[in-house]
Amino acid sequence: MATMIRQLLVDVFSDWGYEVVGIGIAIAVVVVIILIPAARKLLRGSGAFDLAAQLGLTVDGNQMSGPYQGYDLELWANSPKIEIWRRSPLLDISYQLSRKGPADIDLPEFDTGHRVIDDFFAVRTAQPEVAQVARERAQNAAQVARFIEKWGSKLDMLNVTQGRIVCSLREGVGCNPAQTYLPVAQARELLPQLTAFADAVHQWLTPADAEEYDVRKNIQILNAE
Repeated sequence: MATMIRQLLVDVFSDWGYEVVGIGIAIAVVVVIILIPAARKLLRGSGAFDLAAQLGLTVDGNQMSGPYQGYDLELWANSPKIEIWRRSPLLDISYQLSRKGPADIDLPEFDTGHRVIDDFFAVRTAQPEVAQVARERAQNAAQVARFIEKWGSKLDMLNVTQGRIVCSLREGVGCNPAQTYLPVAQARELLPQLTAFADAVHQWLTPADAEEYDVRKNIQILNAE
């Protein structure tokens, strides 16, 4: 009996063995294809969380946020997008500089008079008084242009308004969400230069007589009406 069972197994393996091995190899290949991107994403995420710890940011899932060099900073482990908000009081001025349109703010278009800046930003809108000081302050414009010359080709998106800057690093843009990530080494290098850029833009586009924008005061005016 044992001999018959053994012979049966030999016959089955002889008939199906190569097919079984082939199926096993195919399954192993599929598993590797699935796991390697997942492992890469996990490693990239851990690098992003290490950066958050170094910067003292609060982590909530993939979101990392907190104060950074006078701004509120927001990062995501699974996205190349970086956002900073000005922590100081807002001013009663409006402008937008954006690499990609359309404009979010309904303001007149203007040329800064600086070729690097005008070539880079497809959208340039501002209040007339802001546009005027932009053309008058060549020194500040040069500081803004130097940032664009260094980082412009590495940024997929850059949007600047008076209280907020949003950018996205080209390196971390994937073909689908599973392949999108925060390129930590670039982000670490970019962050201090991004806040310096934000300061330069603020100095460049802020008229001397600009006043603080008091949110509570404006709410009271709206309620009175």
